[in-house]
Amino acid sequence: MIGPALLLRRALPRYSLLAKAPCIKPQRSLLSSLSGSFGSGSGSSSRPLELKYLEGNGALALALPLPLHDNGMLGGAEGDVGLGVRVFSMQPTTSVGGFIAQVQQEDTSAKDVQLRTTKGVAFPPETPFSTLMADDFQIVLNDKVLKVAAPVFTGDAYTSLPQDGQLDIRSVAHKAAIIKLRETIESHPKWKIDVTEFRKLAAEHGIPKKQSSQVLHAFHQVGIVFHFAQSPDEELKTAVFLKPRNVLDTYFDSLGLTPPTTQHYTEARQALETELATLMPEHDALLHLKKELDHMAHKRVRVYCYLSSLGLVGSFGLYAWLSFIHFSWDIMEPVTYFTGFGVSIVGYTWWTFTQKEYDYENIYDYLFQGRRKKLYARAAFDEAKLEALQARVVAIQKDIGVIAAKAVKPTCLQAQFLQNE
Repeated sequence: MIGPALLLRRALPRYSLLAKAPCIKPQRSLLSSLSGSFGSGSGSSSRPLELKYLEGNGALALALPLPLHDNGMLGGAEGDVGLGVRVFSMQPTTSVGGFIAQVQQEDTSAKDVQLRTTKGVAFPPETPFSTLMADDFQIVLNDKVLKVAAPVFTGDAYTSLPQDGQLDIRSVAHKAAIIKLRETIESHPKWKIDVTEFRKLAAEHGIPKKQSSQVLHAFHQVGIVFHFAQSPDEELKTAVFLKPRNVLDTYFDSLGLTPPTTQHYTEARQALETELATLMPEHDALLHLKKELDHMAHKRVRVYCYLSSLGLVGSFGLYAWLSFIHFSWDIMEPVTYFTGFGVSIVGYTWWTFTQKEYDYENIYDYLFQGRRKKLYARAAFDEAKLEALQARVVAIQKDIGVIAAKAVKPTCLQAQFLQNE
């Protein structure tokens, strides 16, 4: 097995990494695209008929070369759009039998009308057109066989929201199948599968074989997968790369260039560092102001503590003087009792209002919070803004560390880490 870089080198020039965009042909009118060109008198068409899906009302349109000539051959003049052509409109729920009845009612010379698969198996009359739309089919008019191309998911006929603003349920269902297929591919453990396996995955999600090729092409165009269908290398032509980032990173690295994922990490880190440099001056200024205000609050509360200590010592001396010198213990005993009981009442009242124990630490914190709140208001300090800045700085520093850890991983693994973000 060869590596992704070598396979990609087969598809891309060594130093030319940009491909020219293909020219886009202008769309033809609906009638012109429906009618096409039919062989005059031969009954064979130069290209398949197209079953069109009309966005406005969700109906289907199919142009048939009617009426037939008297000899049963297909009519219509080649190159005359609309001449010898009948456009039939039906709903996806219209049955095969109903459509055949419409054709025979339009042209009585169409005696034998059949709808069958490309392998020649006729559809039962009760088969709805929604079943036929899954793949190409054939219409038999008498003894002439006309090929009909079914609409595909990625063509102009399918849009999630039609121009009239109504919700197209069928189109949404198709898009849902494609989205589920994309999710399966992105979580697939392999980095490369073949086209057959991709079609099998598409079929498991309800996407027929015909549409799977269109979906694969669309996925390649937008970079969900890599599939170089036009490559002369057979192995590369049948390969579907499910991890395009890994392939590109390995290819760039093999050329001595900076891989795209590494560039992404470098740019992301530079953006984070720039944002961090922008935030830090304001963050540091607010943090310094907070420390100064907190220091002032602590200083004021410590003054209160010193004064309280002096008050307690003074109260002790006063009670001793009253008990043993000025009065007697008989007089001071009730005073000390009521003083202690009063302190108990104060402690219970404190707990009632603050839901905290009446102890020194809680008293200190209460005084500190009150003083700090006044200082914050006086200095117009926004504490919430500082907290938001601190959280953002921590997040940026964490992201920078994560990016630095991913950037040192091997090149072939960096894209996988990027996908998991």
